[in-house]
Amino acid sequence: MAKIIDIKKSTQSSAVNLRTKSFIDYLKEKIGILKKEKNVLYKKETPIKEVKDLHGGKSPKYFYMKGKKFNPPKSLGNLVKIAGAGFLIIFLINALNVYFIGESIKEDVSSTASQGYNYLIDAGKSATKIQFENAVTSFDKAIKNFSEAENDFWFISKDISFYSKFSTVGRAASNLLEGGKHFASAGKYFLDAMEEFNKIPIYFVSKNTDKSTQPSITDTLGKGLDKTNLAIREISLSAQKIKNIDVNELPAKVVSRVSFAKQKIQEISSTLNATSKYFPAYFYISTKS
Repeated sequence: MAKIIDIKKSTQSSAVNLRTKSFIDYLKEKIGILKKEKNVLYKKETPIKEVKDLHGGKSPKYFYMKGKKFNPPKSLGNLVKIAGAGFLIIFLINALNVYFIGESIKEDVSSTASQGYNYLIDAGKSATKIQFENAVTSFDKAIKNFSEAENDFWFISKDISFYSKFSTVGRAASNLLEGGKHFASAGKYFLDAMEEFNKIPIYFVSKNTDKSTQPSITDTLGKGLDKTNLAIREISLSAQKIKNIDVNELPAKVVSRVSFAKQKIQEISSTLNATSKYFPAYFYISTKS
């Protein structure tokens, strides 16, 4: 027969002492389980013990002055950018200024060089008419004009890399100015030589005069030949400078004139260099006759 248990007897109330050691241990055990499994009562501790730089594993660097830590201001980078932009603006302003000055000087050089060649033409006409004083004056003016043009043009002709786009034109202009100056010098030397050679008739006229006052034909010829050789040297230098000019790179309005000058100066140089070696022998034979 089944055993009957009295429910009332088993449910007899009894006081529970919450301060007992067994109850406290019980609570700790339950809390530990919840902490490990549920993570509800306590937040997990982070394993990161140190905050590092987001850009890398290295610690941030500082400047130290007199033992105190100093962080560079964030505005330093902006100041550098502003300074760089200011430098660029100043450079562009100066570059534009130099460009416009160069354009102005280009017009002055062109005008001065043209005037120099006009003086050469005038000198040639005066020499043809035996107006030696006018011719010498014109050649002197031509030399002066070409020299002034060179002085105005120096920063372009000597530093052509600055105007690399116009480097060929710059070299052509420089050669043209130097060639014109050498040609003007040659013309002046030729006039000096002609002045000496014109004294030769005086030698024959003075044969019947007192020999003490008779001019020396040898000295006269020597001076004339020296001047002639100087003129030939200047012509050769002029021809060399003009020869180096590439007319295909020049403005269309000056190509024909420069081509004509190249041709004529080369012809004059070739002719004079070919005949100059006969001058001393010719005059020596003339003096003996």
